[in-house]
Amino acid sequence: MGSRPVSYLFLSVILITQNVHETKAGYNHNVAFKPECERRGDYIPSKCVYNWTIDYRMTGVWYNTRRNSGKPVFKYDNPDQYYYGEQSNCTRLPMSESDLDDVIMTDGGYRRVITINGQFPGETIVAYNGTQLIISVTNNLEEEGVSIHWHGIVQRNTPYMDGVARISHCPINPGETFVYRFIAYPPGTHWYHAHLGSLRSDGLHGALVVIDPAEERTKAKKDTDVTMILTDWFSQDTSTIASNVIWELERFAPFMQTSPSIQGSFREGTCFYQTKQHDGMDIGVWPVQSILVNGKGTVCNATHGTSRYNCNERLEEFIVPRHKKIRIRIINAATQYALKVSIDSHSMTVESMDGNAIQGTEVLDYLIIHTGERYDIEVATDQYRQTPMQPVNDGYFWIRVESLEEFDQPNQNLRNIITPKTGWAVLKYEGSPPRRKPFTTPKQCPLSNPCEILNCPFREYRPKGSNYYTCIPISRTRALGSLIDRNPVPMPTSADNFQQIFLNFHFSGSKALRSSINGHLFRFPRLPPQLYPERDTNYECDEPCTGDCYCSYTEKLKLNNVIQLVLINMGIGQPGMAHPVHVHGHHFHVLKIGYPQYDANFRYLSDTDDVVCDDPFCSSARWNDSTWDDYRAWNGSLRVIRPISDINNTENETAEPWIPEVNAVDPPLKDTVIVPVGGYVVIRFKADNPGWWFVHCHLEFHYLEGMAMVLQEGEPSEMPPVPSIIPKCEDFEMSDKEFEDVLKWKPKVTIVGSSKDKKASGAALPHLHYFLPPLMFAVYVAYSW
Repeated sequence: MGSRPVSYLFLSVILITQNVHETKAGYNHNVAFKPECERRGDYIPSKCVYNWTIDYRMTGVWYNTRRNSGKPVFKYDNPDQYYYGEQSNCTRLPMSESDLDDVIMTDGGYRRVITINGQFPGETIVAYNGTQLIISVTNNLEEEGVSIHWHGIVQRNTPYMDGVARISHCPINPGETFVYRFIAYPPGTHWYHAHLGSLRSDGLHGALVVIDPAEERTKAKKDTDVTMILTDWFSQDTSTIASNVIWELERFAPFMQTSPSIQGSFREGTCFYQTKQHDGMDIGVWPVQSILVNGKGTVCNATHGTSRYNCNERLEEFIVPRHKKIRIRIINAATQYALKVSIDSHSMTVESMDGNAIQGTEVLDYLIIHTGERYDIEVATDQYRQTPMQPVNDGYFWIRVESLEEFDQPNQNLRNIITPKTGWAVLKYEGSPPRRKPFTTPKQCPLSNPCEILNCPFREYRPKGSNYYTCIPISRTRALGSLIDRNPVPMPTSADNFQQIFLNFHFSGSKALRSSINGHLFRFPRLPPQLYPERDTNYECDEPCTGDCYCSYTEKLKLNNVIQLVLINMGIGQPGMAHPVHVHGHHFHVLKIGYPQYDANFRYLSDTDDVVCDDPFCSSARWNDSTWDDYRAWNGSLRVIRPISDINNTENETAEPWIPEVNAVDPPLKDTVIVPVGGYVVIRFKADNPGWWFVHCHLEFHYLEGMAMVLQEGEPSEMPPVPSIIPKCEDFEMSDKEFEDVLKWKPKVTIVGSSKDKKASGAALPHLHYFLPPLMFAVYVAYSW
């Protein structure tokens, strides 16, 4: 009997352990210059290792990871109290704040997400510039393959680690592990995300921050350094929505998301009218449910403080010191929405774009960030003292994240002005008294002091109500001088080393209007060309292509040439959307943004006159002024040709680029840029990173439908050799003879009772020791009990 207390203690330990919630689901946004592999003095670690497991989770569920079970979390009447459902007696029990830290809350609803080590968003990678990152990714999903793209990392010498499944490497199948290995370069705010299907929008993404060691010893280091990942959120998984969009079911979106009892009363009023931005162009192809900040949001208006059961009030909170300058690294991981960010009672100074420093002269009231982009902003935390128009405040401020929606129908007579979808987070000063929510209001923008907005997808705002705005295009910003010294604008020296390619990101097709580039709807190659450069893996394109061309659209770049891409958004078809275009493998210079023609209210009127289309869908385009095709016009050496009668007049001669609004001196560097409807963007880079690089619209539905292509940079013989042990994926087919040989195979017959058989049978006896410990333990427990 004396052994029974020991047994009870042993079993109690087992039961207690079974109820421990191991995985922290809450996202840690605090970077604070603390890489996973920290430096010791002047020594910077050469390697940093991460181990990830990709798995499913449900939002709004409290998990017991040891039991692999969960309990739903919900509010009841008290807005400050959350409960979980107890399975044993189907009742509700109150939860503590620490319990809630283990729950992926999103907007308070329930939906399956893809997580990394149980987290959404995934953990922030922080590494020093030049450190080797070794990231082991194990796919624990049941059905989907996985790949991870390191957005902003140029992958020099390692193009097969770019993470675009079926381009740079094979998908990581369920149960497999793939170890990514690359150099953390260049420094700046980047991010990572899935690059197969729609897993990115279903949760598989996170921040990747590369620190310049020199910054730690300079005034550039901030007192607080945090990341802010923005996401638009839907009630359904993105793959389902993507299929509905491709099948042109978006008009019926509200009907398809309601309960069966409501569907019986379907009528025209339940249809979805694609929302419009200020210039009258489309925004959301599918109605968004909420906007999340670091994985937290609400379906309700957070400023109202309602106690409705589905109004999640656990919003992201940034606790910052007073009277300091802080850095906020903003990443837009949205599926489709451009988002306008502001902080009540504070202005923002933009320090970098897509990880590339700019001359920090732009003090903004609002920042528009498109999906795929990153912006580092500096905020001074004592600004509110100098803003008397704001109410008395004790250190709580709303961070507002708004969509650009203004109305829902293009017809002026039917147009309904709508309220933008808004997400909220809280900026809280240290030492502030506890309170549930701020009371601050947005800044007013009178005619005498209009608000400044960076990165509008159109040229200008007309007044909205009593507020006035000034749009600042990113092409007006200037790269930091030291950045240009390291990355000068490449200049062509002859026609042979200059390639100019027009790429139209638009909707085309004779049967249906589909997302395309130059009329091509991208179809992934049969095999990843980075792994099989000697094989003909592409689906060939029919040329000329004027729509309905499903193929592996590829443009070939000569190594070390100066590459100038003219990204346009023009042609007939549906009015269109502004497209955020991402180029893998490079950070490019943004030389110019050209806008369309607008009416008096700044509504889109017609496409730009600078570009001429050769067909209605603009699958082939050129400059209206043919001299713009001359490389000398883009390297500053082309002079104006004057008539003989004016030969002695040199007043207007110049050696500077004379094309309007072109900056070839210190333009900003980016890897993702917004192409306005009816307009264009001129970008330039040097083809000095051989490999196969993906180019695509970062709107998830457009990329899935076919708005993508590949740049083959250099000949296969000029590309870095692929490690021989990298996993391969092959087509498979048996010939008739091979199958006949299969059918002829017979198992070998072993003669029972032979000495060989007896020896084999007896060989199993020494392995009995594997079973003795658990057997003895079971006997002991049974006896003690």
